[in-house]
This record gives sequence, C-alpha cells and structure tokens, in this order.
Amino acid sequence: MVDPEAVRAGAEVVRAGAAIYGALTERAARQRASAGTRIHHRAEIRRELSNYLNPKLREDWHPEMIVIDAARLDEYPDTDERFRFRTLSPWFKVEAEKVRENELEVALAWTTVKIRWGNAREARHGGETVLLTGLVPFDSIITFDTEGYGPDPYPTLFCHFDQKYGAYSEMPLYHHEGRRRIESARMARRRPLRSLPSDLRLHWTVKREHRRFDSEIAAERARLEDTAI
Repeated sequence: MVDPEAVRAGAEVVRAGAAIYGALTERAARQRASAGTRIHHRAEIRRELSNYLNPKLREDWHPEMIVIDAARLDEYPDTDERFRFRTLSPWFKVEAEKVRENELEVALAWTTVKIRWGNAREARHGGETVLLTGLVPFDSIITFDTEGYGPDPYPTLFCHFDQKYGAYSEMPLYHHEGRRRIESARMARRRPLRSLPSDLRLHWTVKREHRRFDSEIAAERARLEDTAI
C-alpha cells in the first residue's frame, strides 16, 4: 500500500528539484545573453574606433578627443572653478594613442612624478617626466560620436565613470625616452591629506588647461564661421 505522506514528500522533492533546475537554466540563459550583448558591444566600439582612429594613428597623428561622464552631461563644457579634494572632473580632453583589443589607450598628460614603492605621485620638484595615459575599457564606452557633443568639434566618448580611475581601468606610465612603459609603477589611487597643497596646485594647473582649451575652442569656432561664409 502506498503511503500518502511519502507520495506528498516525493512530489515536493520533485517540484523543488524542478524549480532549482528552472532557476539555474534561466540564470545560464541570462548569462549567455549578457555575454553575447557584451561581445557585440565590444566589437561595435572596436570597429568604430578603429575605422576612425587607425588611419590617423598610422600617420602619427593623435586626434584630440573628449572623454565625458554620461551621468554628468549637463556639466560639459563648463568648468567648476571650486576646488574639491579627490573629486573627478566630469570630462577630460585627451589624445588617442592606440586602439587595443578591448580598450582604448589615450594620452592624458606629460607630468613629473616621483616613484616610491611602486606608487607614482605628482611632484613639483625633482622626479621624472613621464607620459601618463589611460585605458578606457570598451565595456565602459556607451557610444562614440565622431561629430562631437554640443558646439565643440572634437570627437566624443560617452562613458560610464565606473572604473578604478573614473573612466580608466589603468593609468600606465611611459618613459619620455623611447616611450617605454614603466611596468613597475602605477599612479597612486588615493592621496593623503598631507598632499592637499600639491592637489591644490594640480587643481590650478587643470583649470589653466581648461581655460586654454576654451580659448582654442573659441578660435576653432571663429575659423569654422569664417570658412562657412
């Protein structure tokens, strides 16, 4: 004679097993779809960047670009003159360096650093002049607009600032001579409070560069208006 309790218990086990199997199957399907979407997105961004940049890079021309935080579009091209310790700018002007397999390398600045225990920090006196670059993963790039954003004629990368250094997953350093990468050093991620004076000097430097950039934009606009007449 069949025990009804045993039947009910067996049915519960079967239903629980079916539910677990269904959940695992659904999760696997989501992961495959997510992976497929990511692969497609990377391929599209790589194709767009390669088609636009590689012909110019082969001629040793490094086009200027804007990297902008898509969450703070309204703050471009204005510059915030207030000093905010450890606050990232919502946009950067950079130069294209190389389209890599899954990321774009851009040149950020020539800067003087002191390297200690593998950490590089900006230095006012002494140190070594190096090229600071940034690696922008394709996963963080939403779209690439070759026509530029707003009134400015610079190609624009709209990004999520969700990486270790804002838009950049890494910030490689290169020696001035021979452009050899400094493998043993990285830019310090956090700066202690005793670095506040040097951070303020760096803030002033960035603002000077922004003002210079604004004057370049004004000159470019005037040239385009003269050409259109």
